[in-house]
Amino acid sequence: MTTVGLGEEVPKTALGMIISSVIIVMGIGVLAFPVAVLSNNFNTVYTASLAEESEKELHRIVLGISRGDEVWACPPSLLNFAYQI
Repeated sequence: MTTVGLGEEVPKTALGMIISSVIIVMGIGVLAFPVAVLSNNFNTVYTASLAEESEKELHRIVLGISRGDEVWACPPSLLNFAYQI
Protein backbone atom coordinates (compact mmCIF):
# COMPACT_ATOMS: atom_id res chain seq x y z
CA MET A 1 0.00 0.00 0.00
CA THR A 2 2.94 2.33 0.46
CA THR A 3 4.82 1.40 -2.70
CA VAL A 4 4.70 2.84 -6.19
CA GLY A 5 4.38 -0.58 -7.76
CA LEU A 6 6.05 -3.96 -8.04
CA GLY A 7 9.15 -2.56 -9.71
CA GLU A 8 8.31 -3.09 -13.37
CA GLU A 9 7.26 0.51 -13.81
CA VAL A 10 9.28 3.16 -12.00
CA PRO A 11 9.30 6.94 -12.41
CA LYS A 12 12.11 8.05 -14.69
CA THR A 13 11.89 11.84 -14.59
CA ALA A 14 12.73 14.10 -11.67
CA LEU A 15 9.12 15.31 -11.48
CA GLY A 16 7.83 11.72 -11.46
CA MET A 17 10.23 10.78 -8.67
CA ILE A 18 9.17 13.80 -6.59
CA ILE A 19 5.48 13.07 -7.07
CA SER A 20 5.92 9.38 -6.24
CA SER A 21 7.96 10.26 -3.14
CA VAL A 22 5.18 12.57 -1.94
CA ILE A 23 2.57 9.88 -2.57
CA ILE A 24 4.64 7.32 -0.65
CA VAL A 25 4.99 9.63 2.36
CA MET A 26 1.27 10.45 2.26
CA GLY A 27 0.45 6.72 2.14
CA ILE A 28 2.55 6.08 5.22
CA GLY A 29 0.79 8.98 6.97
CA VAL A 30 -2.62 7.57 6.05
CA LEU A 31 -1.63 4.28 7.67
CA ALA A 32 0.10 5.82 10.71
CA PHE A 33 -2.58 8.34 11.68
CA PRO A 34 -5.31 5.83 12.66
CA VAL A 35 -2.76 3.80 14.63
CA ALA A 36 -1.82 6.88 16.66
CA VAL A 37 -5.47 7.71 17.34
CA LEU A 38 -6.32 4.15 18.38
CA SER A 39 -3.29 3.81 20.65
CA ASN A 40 -4.08 7.15 22.32
CA ASN A 41 -7.69 6.10 22.96
CA PHE A 42 -6.53 2.73 24.30
CA ASN A 43 -4.14 4.48 26.67
CA THR A 44 -6.92 6.79 27.89
CA VAL A 45 -9.33 3.93 28.59
CA TYR A 46 -6.64 1.77 30.20
CA THR A 47 -5.53 4.61 32.50
CA ALA A 48 -9.13 5.26 33.53
CA SER A 49 -9.58 1.56 34.28
CA LEU A 50 -6.46 1.52 36.46
CA ALA A 51 -7.62 4.64 38.31
CA GLU A 52 -11.02 3.07 38.97
CA GLU A 53 -9.44 -0.10 40.30
CA SER A 54 -7.08 1.82 42.58
CA GLU A 55 -10.02 3.90 43.87
CA LYS A 56 -11.95 0.73 44.69
CA GLU A 57 -8.90 -0.69 46.43
CA LEU A 58 -8.55 2.51 48.46
CA HIS A 59 -12.19 2.19 49.56
CA ARG A 60 -11.54 -1.41 50.58
CA ILE A 61 -8.48 -0.45 52.61
CA VAL A 62 -10.10 2.55 54.29
CA LEU A 63 -13.28 0.72 55.19
CA GLY A 64 -11.67 -2.65 55.92
CA ILE A 65 -13.78 -4.48 53.34
CA SER A 66 -12.53 -7.83 52.10
CA ARG A 67 -11.84 -8.26 48.40
CA GLY A 68 -14.91 -10.39 47.71
CA ASP A 69 -17.41 -7.82 48.97
CA GLU A 70 -18.77 -5.06 46.77
CA VAL A 71 -17.46 -1.63 47.76
CA TRP A 72 -20.26 0.36 46.17
CA ALA A 73 -22.83 -1.29 48.46
CA CYS A 74 -21.70 1.11 51.22
CA PRO A 75 -23.72 4.31 51.58
CA PRO A 76 -21.94 7.40 50.20
CA SER A 77 -22.12 9.12 53.60
CA LEU A 78 -20.02 6.31 55.07
CA LEU A 79 -17.43 6.71 52.32
CA ASN A 80 -17.23 10.48 52.90
CA PHE A 81 -16.88 9.90 56.64
CA ALA A 82 -14.03 7.43 56.05
CA TYR A 83 -12.09 10.02 54.04
CA GLN A 84 -12.45 12.60 56.81
CA ILE A 85 -10.79 10.36 59.39
